[in-house]
Amino acid sequence: MYCPECGTKIDDDALFCPECGTKVMAHEEPETSPVTAAAHEEPDTRPVFARGLILTNIASLSHRLHIDNEALKGIINTYMEDLKNLGLSYRLIDASDYTYMRSGLLGGHKHVSLTGRDPWYAFADLTMDQHEWEKKSGLPKSEYLFIIGGSHDVPMPTVPNFMASHMSGKDKTLDTDLLYSYPYGPQMEEDLLSQRIFRCDALFYVGRLPVADNGTLDDLTGYFDRSVRLECSVPVGHAYSQCDPHWKQVTNVITTPLAEAGLFPEFKDAPEQLLFRRHIFLTPAVQLDQEDIHPYFNPNAAFIFFNLHGSGDMGSYHYYGQEVAEHGRFYRAFSPRLIALSERPNILFTQACYGGRFIDFPKEYSMVLTAISSMTMVFVGSSRTAMGGFDAAGQLSTSDILGEAFNRHMLTGKSAGAAFFAARMATFKYRPGDPSHAMTIAEFNLFGDPMIHMAVPNSEFVTAHVSKAAPLGPDEPLNVPTEEVLMNKSAGAAPQSMLSQLRQAVDANIMKIHEVISKQLYEQYNIPAREPLIITRKTYPDGHRELGYDYPLETAPGAETAVAMVSTSEQGEIQNVILTK
Repeated sequence: MYCPECGTKIDDDALFCPECGTKVMAHEEPETSPVTAAAHEEPDTRPVFARGLILTNIASLSHRLHIDNEALKGIINTYMEDLKNLGLSYRLIDASDYTYMRSGLLGGHKHVSLTGRDPWYAFADLTMDQHEWEKKSGLPKSEYLFIIGGSHDVPMPTVPNFMASHMSGKDKTLDTDLLYSYPYGPQMEEDLLSQRIFRCDALFYVGRLPVADNGTLDDLTGYFDRSVRLECSVPVGHAYSQCDPHWKQVTNVITTPLAEAGLFPEFKDAPEQLLFRRHIFLTPAVQLDQEDIHPYFNPNAAFIFFNLHGSGDMGSYHYYGQEVAEHGRFYRAFSPRLIALSERPNILFTQACYGGRFIDFPKEYSMVLTAISSMTMVFVGSSRTAMGGFDAAGQLSTSDILGEAFNRHMLTGKSAGAAFFAARMATFKYRPGDPSHAMTIAEFNLFGDPMIHMAVPNSEFVTAHVSKAAPLGPDEPLNVPTEEVLMNKSAGAAPQSMLSQLRQAVDANIMKIHEVISKQLYEQYNIPAREPLIITRKTYPDGHRELGYDYPLETAPGAETAVAMVSTSEQGEIQNVILTK
C-alpha cells in the first residue's frame, strides 16, 4: 500500500510511513515488490545489441494527445516489443506513475506521480533508480535514454548561458538535455556551469522525441512506424547542404566526411555563385519565393546539413542567408513547410541560431517539430544562439567542430546518440574550459531515437563503443577563465562613453588593438570598422590572459543582436574569431 501523505510504497503491515512518519490507518492487500516482480519475469532469449530506457509522462502526454492512458502505454510498449525483434531493448519509465526500485532507509518503496511542473532532476532520478537497480541485480546496464514528449511532459532543463554577459534577452539562458546524461541530482546544474561536469562519467546517450503543443497522435505513431519499418536505421542516400556564403569554406570542411563518402550528387553545369565546390548551395543565390518553393532542394536527401542564420522570434521561423555585398539584407533560405516535403527518411544537422527551438512553439513554426513529424529520424539543432568560425582559413570552431565530428561518426554507422555524445566530447577537447565551446555542447540537442543509425556498409552500431568516461581526470585543471568586463555598451548597460570606460580600467594599448582588429575584420572578412559592444579580459588558471572584443553585426529578422567575438593576446595578436549565427 501507499502512504496517504507522501506517496511512499510501504509494507502492508506497517503502522507508520518510513519516509515521513505518517500513521497509517488502513491496510491493503500486499503487492509484489517491483524487484521481486522483475525477478519472476520469463527470461527473454532474443539477442540484445543495445539497451536503454524510455522516459515519458503517460498522464500528461495522453491528455495532450486526447488518448486513454492505457492506450498510449500500449503504443509505446508495442514500439519497444518491435525493437526487441531487432535486438534493441528498451524499458519504460512512466514518470506519472512510478514506484522506486530501491527501498527507503526503513523499507518500503516510494511512489511518485510527476508532472511537467516538477524539476528535471526529479525525472532524472527515476533513471538513476533504474541504473542502480540494474547494478544491484547484476543486469547489463542501459546505455541509452529516449525521452518521449515535450518540455511540458518531461522538462528540458533551462540553465544560465555560459556567456550570459555577452548575450541579451532570452539568450541569457539555454535549454539542454545534456543533464539527463548525468542524472546525479540538482547539483549537476552548478557542475555544468562550472564545467566540473566534465570530470564526471556520463550514464546515457540521450535523445528526445518532442511532441508539439498542437501535435497529434499521428506524429507519435508515424515516427514509431517509420523507425520500425526502417529497422532503426536510415538508408544511405544523397546528401544536401546549404549555407550562408560567409561560411562556405568552413561548411566545406564540416561536410568533407559526407563528400568523401560520395553522398553529394554532382552539379557540373551549375553557376559558380549558386554552388560552392559543386555541392554546397549558397543563399541568397538559392532562396525561397513567397510560396516557399525551392528550386534545388532534394526531397530524397538522406543527410541534410545547414549552416545558416536562425531566429527565436515566433514569426521568423525560416532559416536565412545573408548577401555578401549588402550586409544588411537577409533572404529566406529554408522553411518548416519545405522540410515537410521530404520524401525519404533523413538525418538533419543545423548550425542555425535557434535551429532546434521547440518549447512553446506550434509545430508549423518549428523546424525540428515539423521535421520529426515528417520524414526526419534524427535532428540536431541549437536551443539558443549558435556560434561558428569565420571563413578566412576554413578554421573550425564551436558548432563547426560539433557538426564535423557528428557527420564523421554517423558515417561509421554509430548510433545517433553515441555519435552525438562523441561530437560533444570532441568539441570540449578542442578548447577545454572555453565558455563558447561549453555553451555549444550544452545548447545543441539531439531529437529522435538515440539508437537510430545510418545503414552504412560494415556498420559499427553493434560493435562500436563511444566511451562515456569523463574527458578530464579528477586532478586535471579545468582551465575555465575568470572574466573582467572592461567596457560594456550593450543593451541594458549603464550609459557611458567608450573612452571614459576604458580610461577607468585599461591603458591605451587596448584601443590600439581595437584599431588593428577593425582593419583586419574589414580586409579579411569585409566587416566595416565599428565600435565594439563589449571589451573583456580573461584570465586562465594556467596564468595566460586574453582580451575579448565583441563587435555588432547585422542581424537576421527577429533575432537577438549578432556579434563577432575576437580573442587576442595582450599584445594584440588575434587568436580566435567566432560569430553568432
